[in-house]
Amino acid sequence: MNRREAILGAVAGSLAMGPLAARAQSSDVAINVVAATPGGPSDTLARLLAPAASEALGLKIVIQNKAGAAGNIGTLDASRAAPDGRTVVSVGPNVVANPHLLKNAVDPLKGLTAITQLISVQYVLVVGKRMAAQNLSEFIRAAKESKTPLTYGSWGTGSNSHLCGVFLAQALGVKMIHVPYKGSAAAMTDVIGGQIDFFFDSAGTAISHVKAGSVRAIAVSSIWEEPNLPNVPMLSSVFPGYDMTGWQAVFGPPGLSMEWRKRWQLAIKAAFENEAVRKQVIANGYTPIASDPLDCEKFMRSEYDRFGELIRSENITPS
Repeated sequence: MNRREAILGAVAGSLAMGPLAARAQSSDVAINVVAATPGGPSDTLARLLAPAASEALGLKIVIQNKAGAAGNIGTLDASRAAPDGRTVVSVGPNVVANPHLLKNAVDPLKGLTAITQLISVQYVLVVGKRMAAQNLSEFIRAAKESKTPLTYGSWGTGSNSHLCGVFLAQALGVKMIHVPYKGSAAAMTDVIGGQIDFFFDSAGTAISHVKAGSVRAIAVSSIWEEPNLPNVPMLSSVFPGYDMTGWQAVFGPPGLSMEWRKRWQLAIKAAFENEAVRKQVIANGYTPIASDPLDCEKFMRSEYDRFGELIRSENITPS
C-alpha cells in the first residue's frame, strides 16, 4: 500500500465513525464541498458562482473546502452524504483519473451522481529562465535536440497537468521527465526559478504570470484559441489530434434524484447568465458550460474511459 492509498483508507475509516462535517444543519442551507484548497481555481469558481446560484436554487450555498489525497477526501465526503440535494461536490478531472490509480478512490460512475459540467478550461505550456525557447517551433527543436530529457512539473501524478506532458512527449517521440508537485503554485514557482523546464498550468492562473512576464506562454492545449492569449498557438496546429481540455464539474451523492440534479444545474446556469459573473468567469480563462445532467453523465463516462486508457498505456502509477 502506498502513502496516498493509506491516507484514503484512514479518511474512509474516520468518516465511517461519525456524521459528515459537511452536513447542512438548516433546511435553507446547501453545502458545496470543494475538493481543493482555498484560493485555488476550483475554490475561486465555486465562490464566484455561489451568490447568484443560491438565489436561483432557493438555498444558501455554503462553500466547504476538503482538500487532500488528489481530491478524494472531498469526493469521499460527498459520496457519503444523504441524497437530499443539500450536499454536492465540485471537482476537476482527478475524479475520473484516480480510480485508475488508487484502490480506495471514489468511482464517479458508481459512487457519485453527475449534475453538471461547470466549465471547460485549457492549459498553457509555459517556460521560464531555464528554457531559451521563445516560441513553439524553438521549443520543439529544444525538446528533440536536448542531450538530456526536458523536465516538466504538474500538480500531481495522473492530473491533467501531468497528462498534458505525457501527450506531448508521445507527440514529439521523445522522453521527458515528470516532476510531480503538491499543487500548481509550487510547480509554477520552480518554472519561474528555472528548476524545471516547463509546466502546463490552467489558463486562469497561467495568464497572470504570462502578463507579469515571469514566464513565457509557448502553446495552448486545446483545439480552440485562448482569447486571453490571442498570439499563442495551439499544439494541435503542429500535432493534429492533440487536445487536452480541462473542466470542473458538480456531483451529488449516489441516488440523487433527477429533480435535484436539474435544480442544481439550472441554478448554476442562472449564475452564468448573470452578466457580471459571466465576465469574471471568462476573464479567469474559463468557458461556461452548465451542461444538462444526462449530458454531463455521458461526458464523465467518456473521460473516465479516456483517462483509464492513457494511464494504462503509459503504466502511470501513484507517486
